Amino acid sequence: MLGLIAEYDVPVLEPTDEAVLIADRYVKDEIIPSKYRTDGLHISLATVYNLDMIISMNFQHIVRRKTKIGTALVNALYGYRPIEIYTPMEVIEDES
Repeated sequence: MLGLIAEYDVPVLEPTDEAVLIADRYVKDEIIPSKYRTDGLHISLATVYNLDMIISMNFQHIVRRKTKIGTALVNALYGYRPIEIYTPMEVIEDES
């Protein structure tokens, strides 16, 4: 993954105080388990940096109905819009 990031010059999002605060709220509200706080940080970074969506294969903590609803509520509390969360299969068009 690190090689691909360098090869395609993918920007790496740095955690902000606001993103950390929101991720901690996801954990406090039991949307994301504390053991997997970095998953919450992933979502909060997308929120704070105003990204359109997260594409993930993480079905345990990210691509779940509970996570989509819970993070949308927390994001609204902090004045942010919800982040769309999808699997790769939902966004890739297969023309074959």
